[in-house]
Amino acid sequence: MDTSRMTGHQIQQHQNKIRIKEQQASKKQFETNLRESNNRETASVSGIFGASTNPFETKLNKDVQKTLTMNERKRKMQIDMASMINDLNDEDFSRFEGTMHDFAITKK
Repeated sequence: MDTSRMTGHQIQQHQNKIRIKEQQASKKQFETNLRESNNRETASVSGIFGASTNPFETKLNKDVQKTLTMNERKRKMQIDMASMINDLNDEDFSRFEGTMHDFAITKK
């Protein structure tokens, strides 16, 4: 629009109209983006936006779970072995001792 024939007040009103239209367009765009981001589904069960993988399926978590499972198995075996050793008589304990000695020598 040619502003050469407008008064100062008319130019100011014209600029205000343009600024208001730009603000309305910006506000509409912001609201649209906000609605879209609110409707997005995350691929993660963690609920963290942007987390593209399940944190419970990571290599680290699987390694930790494997180690914890092995430690639990070892703990149960220790309890069972202690109970078995306590229940052995002299003859069986000597045989068990020999077996454990042979196992320690041939262990990899």
